Amino acid sequence: FFSTTGEVVFAWKASEVWGPGQDVEIISLTGEISRVVSFEGRPIGAALVLGAGDKAVIGVGGSLVCKQFANGEMTTRWQVDLGPNEPPIENLELIGGNRFLLKQTYGHFKVINASGVVEYAYNPMTLGDADPSRSTLDYAHFKPFLGATDGQLVLFDGSKKGLALDIASGALAEKQIDITTPAGFTFDGQVRAGKLVLIGSKEVRFRSL
Repeated sequence: FFSTTGEVVFAWKASEVWGPGQDVEIISLTGEISRVVSFEGRPIGAALVLGAGDKAVIGVGGSLVCKQFANGEMTTRWQVDLGPNEPPIENLELIGGNRFLLKQTYGHFKVINASGVVEYAYNPMTLGDADPSRSTLDYAHFKPFLGATDGQLVLFDGSKKGLALDIASGALAEKQIDITTPAGFTFDGQVRAGKLVLIGSKEVRFRSL
């Protein structure tokens, strides 16, 4: 994987045969290993390296850990422990406003700021129990994407009815999403960088959520 600015690459072992990796290697664009972050005995589920490799955020076991490298030393800036009943970590992304989007299984996700504070936690079961119009399964089908502003996420399940999340307040609002396609184009549910992917025979178009 490339870092958030493409200045370095990073990798960790993720093999069903040998088990999940326990080391994240940060590698220069010339192929030299510059740093290794080790978590002995703890499986890595996701990782994200920032900039030139001076900082890494890693999902390991049931925790999210931020490591910083300076003056030849590695220190832990912060650690978020998710708890024993939390779903496993699935993916990690950097979103606007220096926030991290931690995706978990079963449709759960969390928004965590650059200081390691959980700003919002999306729980399909809690939302489904409180909403007679949607079930837990309905909420679990929504996937988060960065919205028009740094403080907004758009939740999309492939239909024309999405949800807009204001991260600061935690408020969810209904959002109409235009999934109609021009003549000769189709939409099969793909979203890239927060935009719908419209596929034609000789052209691909993108439309904001």
